Amino acid sequence: TQGQFDDTDTSPNLVGAASCPNCPVGKWSAAQQTACTDCAKGYYQDAVGQFECKKCDPGTHANSVGQETCANCTGGTYQDLDGQEHCENCPCGKFNNALKQTACSSCASSEFASGTAHTACTTCPGSKFQLGGVGGMCACEGCAACPCGEVLTGCTAGSAGTCGLCTKG
Repeated sequence: TQGQFDDTDTSPNLVGAASCPNCPVGKWSAAQQTACTDCAKGYYQDAVGQFECKKCDPGTHANSVGQETCANCTGGTYQDLDGQEHCENCPCGKFNNALKQTACSSCASSEFASGTAHTACTTCPGSKFQLGGVGGMCACEGCAACPCGEVLTGCTAGSAGTCGLCTKG
């Protein structure tokens, strides 16, 4: 029977047994097999006597064989596909701070996240912004530097500003 195995030839305790034992959790067996098989990475089986393993859902993973459950992706990681053996790190400029996520969020235009696997973004210091005002950046940019005799105007999260000549007076 599928989900059970026939080990009457190899186990002296079961010689002549009236039924085949069920495969335990984390394993499966096709009909007329003499052993159970571990579920592959990215798959699990939470019930006994099964003939196939289940894929891990998006937001989860199984990084070793023979799992009875899938592990949740942790903060700073995500998995948008099913049947995966590991979670992906959020790229720079993005973050997430919850379990079992299928995507990462972009940092706001006043924040940044350098590196990968961030659970939060960092506020840009002083007069630095995400130029363009779009967010999701890996570093903050400063306002334009003006040469002597010029003044900076219009430095905001959407623009580095422009330099213009000082007015007389």
